[in-house]
Amino acid sequence: MSNIDLLVHDVDWIATVDKERRIISDGAIAITGDTITDIGKSDELKEKYSAEREVNAKGKLAIPGLIDTHVHSSQQLGRGLADECDISVHLLERLYGYETTLMVEDAYWAAMGCQLEMIRAGTTCFIDPGSYFPDQTWKALEQSGMRGVLARTAVDIGDTPIGKMPDDWALEPTDQAIAKAIETVEKFNGTLDGRAKGWFSLRLLSACSDKLIKEIKRLSDEKGVGLVMHACQSR
Repeated sequence: MSNIDLLVHDVDWIATVDKERRIISDGAIAITGDTITDIGKSDELKEKYSAEREVNAKGKLAIPGLIDTHVHSSQQLGRGLADECDISVHLLERLYGYETTLMVEDAYWAAMGCQLEMIRAGTTCFIDPGSYFPDQTWKALEQSGMRGVLARTAVDIGDTPIGKMPDDWALEPTDQAIAKAIETVEKFNGTLDGRAKGWFSLRLLSACSDKLIKEIKRLSDEKGVGLVMHACQSR
């Protein structure tokens, strides 16, 4: 018998999402370190492996980790602010107002709560489309063990087609927004043994000048990283 770290067995259903799209009933998963080394029927893997730890997953469904392609970690504490209102009220009066009062510690706990909830729902990887607190999102990512894409908000226009940003919104000059975005990509991309990625963000296109949009796109291409944005968030 081969020695492994963990054997998850008696799983009602395993959705492998492999090339054959197999779904295994009464299945088992063999794990060594951070690698799934084998998947098959419970009886077969129980005879094949000696596990340091076993988990009986009777009544459970096992699937690959989900990927959340758009989640604002720092907004977790502002949930419910979009209820029963138009997008302009939600963004300009409620959500951005919430973000202007957010402190560093608030942003960390928001990110931690967000990531723990994702893990509970089976999500193991996420893309954060931008905030002013990428350091705190990264700190939570370091502890949660997830994979994640981080980006820093880049906007340079305060008067948008859907209305004006809050008076105390941290609006930055174009060059400063670009510099902070570059700093985030260079600081975080490829860290945590590759679990963390740094991308560029054009968070609200109607609040971004042509200069900012073109330069962020050029930098994204130059550095070979992704670019995330809200494409249809204004009239």
